[in-house]
Amino acid sequence: MKNAIIITLALTLAGLFILTGCSDNSASSDAEGSLLNMDDFFGGYSPTDEAPAFGDEEISRNFPEPEVVSSELNSFDDLTSIQGEPDVSVYSMRIMWGMLEYDSTVTSLTDWSGSLTVDTGCIKVINKILFEPGQDYFIRPRTDCQTLEWVSFTNVHYDGILVFMYFRNADFDPATTNVVFETGPYSRTFALAELDSLAEIVDVDDLGNKVSIEAAKLERLECPEGYLEGRWVRSGNQRIFGQFYGRFISLDGLFMGHVKGHWGVNSEEEKLFFGKWIDHIGRFQGFLRGHWGFDDTAREAESSGWYEGNYFSASLTNLGTLNGNWVSHHRGSMPNSGATDKVPKHARGFFHGTWKQYCN
Repeated sequence: MKNAIIITLALTLAGLFILTGCSDNSASSDAEGSLLNMDDFFGGYSPTDEAPAFGDEEISRNFPEPEVVSSELNSFDDLTSIQGEPDVSVYSMRIMWGMLEYDSTVTSLTDWSGSLTVDTGCIKVINKILFEPGQDYFIRPRTDCQTLEWVSFTNVHYDGILVFMYFRNADFDPATTNVVFETGPYSRTFALAELDSLAEIVDVDDLGNKVSIEAAKLERLECPEGYLEGRWVRSGNQRIFGQFYGRFISLDGLFMGHVKGHWGVNSEEEKLFFGKWIDHIGRFQGFLRGHWGFDDTAREAESSGWYEGNYFSASLTNLGTLNGNWVSHHRGSMPNSGATDKVPKHARGFFHGTWKQYCN
């Protein structure tokens, strides 16, 4: 594995940090920062196993294993054929819509019923994301493999889809082939060339609805890679300290486990984040470490930003990269009632991104 890093410093890998929630009358940022380990190389996390989802109901409930879709949705002769052909381009696209940051005060439903279509080729459905049984569903039977339709309503949370799109190289031009996402609140037409590498979070309305769009052109025989998704929340009303938690997903929709960590500013004034990744039964998978920053072009100051870093094995080997974007409501999280190591129940924030393992 390339980029191996052997850390010779004597790291004190303590247990998980303890983070107490803050009210609107919380202490200063300096006091808040003192509750977090911002100076150890891995933020004080240890390479030990945990309970599934870190034993936290909030994490397991909001970020469960993605639901596998019925094979009937992908039952097309042309789709079966194109997946086995050698001269084909494949794109992954992950779209989520609704209250990405989560807002427990929202009572009205937003209708996101709509469709995804391509000019040519075929769409394969990989996962549906947080669809509620009896309310959200794919429309079946599909009319053809170039169209996917759904019924979706959101209020406090969000829904989404993960799809692969297959195109015969002899039949399409990335500059002129279109991919169309269409819903009532938000619609957009993409030239396929835009989807070679795309990661955006789009504001939709004053209620707080947003759309997260991630896409990439897939290369054959590449190393493992996938998506990150979760909450990026402030501690109380703090500007520069908080938590993140969520899940790892492979590019083809497999659940890779949960992640939990914290972000802030260390004694050298560096904006850093640290975290720990476990699999579905709680086995240690890796450390996360990197930098974060604000998006200076955001409509609301310090309301969104970026992160980039790496993930490491228990032996301190650099396994790969991760990067993405975050949005976080200025009100931050409400105080916890109960154990202080649990994530806040009313936290508002969101992050998405990608991870990619180094090749041997």
